[in-house]
Amino acid sequence: MVDRLLPNSASAYLSPLVVVNRLKSEFSYVETDGEEGRRYILETIERLKANTSLRSVDHQMVQKLAHIRNRAIFVCV
Repeated sequence: MVDRLLPNSASAYLSPLVVVNRLKSEFSYVETDGEEGRRYILETIERLKANTSLRSVDHQMVQKLAHIRNRAIFVCV
């Protein structure tokens, strides 16, 4: 199973939809929720912003999370 969840290139990422489809091909039960995924990302962004000792790396992480928040998917296997 592991080989089917990894992208062909080490520098590439699989899209969330591809990951979900691959999980569904391996497991009998896969529950997904895009709204829950977005909520989790937004909560994570808020936690990072609330940290008063943010480093530049944390600012970059907030930007990355904000960029992908609409593609986030909560997955239960």
